[in-house]
Amino acid sequence: MPRTAFHYRLRPYYGPASRPVEVTLPPGELTEEDQKGDHEWAPPRTVAGKTAVTTHSVRDAASAPTGLKATVEHANGIRFTWTDHADDEEGFLLETRPEGSRAFRPVAVLDPDINSFGLITLPDEKRAAYRGRAITYGAQSNVVRLTTGEDSATPRPVPAP
Repeated sequence: MPRTAFHYRLRPYYGPASRPVEVTLPPGELTEEDQKGDHEWAPPRTVAGKTAVTTHSVRDAASAPTGLKATVEHANGIRFTWTDHADDEEGFLLETRPEGSRAFRPVAVLDPDINSFGLITLPDEKRAAYRGRAITYGAQSNVVRLTTGEDSATPRPVPAP
């Protein structure tokens, strides 16, 4: 895509994270049987009994999700459930830190009040730590416009109009 303009905007997020859980998936890849399964466990949802009665602002450390549980569904699938303590979140993040990595990274952005989600993992996530985070967003950055050069591997900044 030479000479293609892209527009970017950054937005920080805030919110305390749950305690991480370590997950080791069984060896092997997603089988044809796994692919044809009903995957009833995977869609994001709100599970009754997992939302706490006492709620806190996302800016309060007490709003961190608790009881994060990972249930292995197959060689590449994990169902996560947790207890939600936030009353004003704009969403939830599920984050992973693959074995050998030093930092967590987001793997799913979920709607507010969700407390169950199924993840089909990437190859480097067979052994990883996971955590959840109720979040609120900060102010958006200015728009940055980048245009790819002749060789699409060499983007260059272009002043915004």
